[in-house]
Amino acid sequence: MPPGAKVRLRRLQNLDEVEAEKRQSEARDPNIREYLTARALIGRKTAEAKTLLENLIGRAPGLPQAHSELVDVFRRPRFKDPLGVRKHVLEYRRLCPASIEGFSMLDRMADSALSREAAPLMRRVLEKRAGENRFDGWETLWKMEFRALPASRYDSERDVVRKDLQRLKADGALRSRGGLEALIEGTTLVQDEAGQTAAESALIAASPNSRAALVHTFSAWRHAHKRPADNGAEEQLQAYYLAWYDAACEWVARWPRSALAWLELRPRTR
Repeated sequence: MPPGAKVRLRRLQNLDEVEAEKRQSEARDPNIREYLTARALIGRKTAEAKTLLENLIGRAPGLPQAHSELVDVFRRPRFKDPLGVRKHVLEYRRLCPASIEGFSMLDRMADSALSREAAPLMRRVLEKRAGENRFDGWETLWKMEFRALPASRYDSERDVVRKDLQRLKADGALRSRGGLEALIEGTTLVQDEAGQTAAESALIAASPNSRAALVHTFSAWRHAHKRPADNGAEEQLQAYYLAWYDAACEWVARWPRSALAWLELRPRTR
């Protein structure tokens, strides 16, 4: 297969999936048809997608998906518009007040006042969630809660996170990939190195070939191998980089299709 052909094939397959979804929805709602058309154009003809979405919102302002896609558009360098992002995030939140996606969009705005307002509502939503997705969103909640507080209250917030971690464990987090990822983030926030290492090891054992396992394998290696100072002995630096190279070779062998693994083989300098 020629270089780049697989990438183009995946894009065509994605477009085919969008087209199939669009055809199924045409008879039900023409607004959904236009939304799916706009979504397929983002990244290829983004200006056209932006116009379609804005016209669609003019006719159907209650369609939350259109606001979500416009947030994506207004975050792109060519169309960057912080006020546009804010407007459509808040509108999406108004239409879907309990949506985890809405809270995540809000978190990416890094607005302390909005975080302070939204965090209590998100906590109530998460505490009531059940099912396999019940561990999703906790990292976002913790980030918003910390952002809404002065640094002098971080210790008390860490106590809150510790209680959350106990709650998640009691709810089966140690038996779920999503739960383990939440435990890793939470133990990192409360500076529980032993808990973080245990959760990372459990995640790698449960999903050894996943991207999450790869990322946490990197993290565990770096934690166990501290880089010598630049003014340290040359032999120590050489030994460190040789160990890194050997580890990167193992990662590439284990995750041969991961660009992240291959990037670790780049030459390292001081």
